[in-house]
Amino acid sequence: MTKKITGIQCGLLLCLTTISLKFLAFPSVFANYAGKDVYFSVLIGLMLDFSFVLIMLWVLKQNPHLTFFELIKRAFGKVVASVLLVCLFLYFFFRGVLVVKEIHNYFNETLFENIEWLMFVIPLFALIAFMMLKDFRTFGRTVQFFMPLIALALLFTILVPASEADFSNILPVFEYGVKNTFNAVLRCSFIFGDYLILFVLMGKIKFTPDAPKKVLTCVVITYTLVILFYIVFASVFGDVGINHSLALSDLLLYTSIITETGTINWINIIIWLIILFLEVGLMFLSASKTLTEAFNFKNRYIPTVLICVLLFISIVYLYLNLIRAIEIVTSLWFSISVIAFQVMLPILSVIATLKLRGKNKVTLRQVYNQSVVKYQLTNIVPSNCKTVFSNKKIKQVKNKKPSKINKEVQNA
Repeated sequence: MTKKITGIQCGLLLCLTTISLKFLAFPSVFANYAGKDVYFSVLIGLMLDFSFVLIMLWVLKQNPHLTFFELIKRAFGKVVASVLLVCLFLYFFFRGVLVVKEIHNYFNETLFENIEWLMFVIPLFALIAFMMLKDFRTFGRTVQFFMPLIALALLFTILVPASEADFSNILPVFEYGVKNTFNAVLRCSFIFGDYLILFVLMGKIKFTPDAPKKVLTCVVITYTLVILFYIVFASVFGDVGINHSLALSDLLLYTSIITETGTINWINIIIWLIILFLEVGLMFLSASKTLTEAFNFKNRYIPTVLICVLLFISIVYLYLNLIRAIEIVTSLWFSISVIAFQVMLPILSVIATLKLRGKNKVTLRQVYNQSVVKYQLTNIVPSNCKTVFSNKKIKQVKNKKPSKINKEVQNA
């Protein structure tokens, strides 16, 4: 039996996906397009994401035991399901590559003057391979263990600079025009769409009645922290936010709090290394699971090796250059493709769900004509009915009048 994660673990995994790419390098990218209105761009993107989270929770509620592959396969066929899973694999793989670039940049800026290439790649690859061989339940419990510490660190990072921020810097609103604000949402679309992790978690969640409430609680708290962070970022740096590519660390440099070690930045470094390592593991674990299901790999080491090889090729091609990676993911053609994919998957899931709901309805005429489909009967749960029709009973009802059949169906 597949080990499933709880509703709170699902919400925390979604939180981890949300905060990882939005706090380090991308605040300066948003500032490049929207100026000091970065928080409006993030607010618009998160509102769109929240609407798709609601849609996905409805899909999960309607199909608690189906994976995304099984849902699409039943509605549109195996070929369509496999193609969509390959696209999901590419999405999570490229997102993982971007996190690797951020980790390397973070190491060079905060811990080392210039870390050796092999000294960085070999341990990181070993860690990634180890995490890809785990399951989502293990990952969910790990994130659940670290999340209180991560939440406290985020609050500390936001509230301390906020105490000395000049909030008049965020005025006037839309100084660079509304068009630039929406352009920032378009160009940075790759760091939104965090709800896509729910497609990988389909069929792996213990979907209890209170699960949606727990997920939404985690989402609302996380979105609030993200928006507050960008408001503080704009208040502290104003028009020069574009020059601060390590926003999280740079914010603490503008505080006057001094500890025995001389700085509070070390706390930030430790917590964010934990977040980035967990995030890179989650992205490549998701990529591994989608690749395994798309090509039906029986050996879990095969997708692990393939992903590590592809990651090595990507690193060699980009030479661990974060700026080059950001230029690719913020290009117009890439951004439009990402938005189309982020919108298409929830819509297809809703259509597939409605299509299967229509197929799963067993009418009186179908029972009479013995046209009950096999997979429809497998959806009958013993706790929800008193009688399951057997082939013998279906033959018996052929000789009965419709009124008697109707009574038996109602009693069942």
